[in-house]
Amino acid sequence: MKHLDEAGETYGEHFLFAARVGLLMIFGGLAALVHAICPWWFARTGSNAIQTINAMLENRHKVTGNTRQNSAADANRIGPENSRQR
Repeated sequence: MKHLDEAGETYGEHFLFAARVGLLMIFGGLAALVHAICPWWFARTGSNAIQTINAMLENRHKVTGNTRQNSAADANRIGPENSRQR
């Protein structure tokens, strides 16, 4: 599959990575919703989940061994380095 080749992962590696990210997103999101209602609960859980996911994504190429400088994901990122001047 093209996406697995671009990610430099096997199906199993990709499944585990994507499942972990998805579960962290769900858990962090639910914790943030509870925190919105009761600010004294889960004060750092949502932001900790975001930081964990960010670290996983930043280190992904190190873990998978994919050393491509410009992946398809990089081309789709939104940010000042990818915006065009008009």
